[in-house]
Amino acid sequence: KGKKKREFPVLEEEDDEDRKRRKKKSSTSLGDAIAAMAEKKYDFLEKQLVQQSEIRKEELELERKKMEIREKELELETNRWNVMMERMLGLREGNGNR
Repeated sequence: KGKKKREFPVLEEEDDEDRKRRKKKSSTSLGDAIAAMAEKKYDFLEKQLVQQSEIRKEELELERKKMEIREKELELETNRWNVMMERMLGLREGNGNR
């Protein structure tokens, strides 16, 4: 008895073409995925930069307001000293005239 050899239909050209298509599709999908991830990362970083610049603007505005307040405090302190000096000089002049 001779065993019959099984033959499987092999279409080498089609297999190569299928393999090429799968590889191309796979690389295209991978390329698309990488591009999508890069775009998301870019968007994320752009949002972060915008937020950081907005925060920095707010910080600078607060610093400016602090400086204005400090300037007013110094002006008030100067005025207070001037009033005290005027009183002291007035008292001296008053004592000297008597």
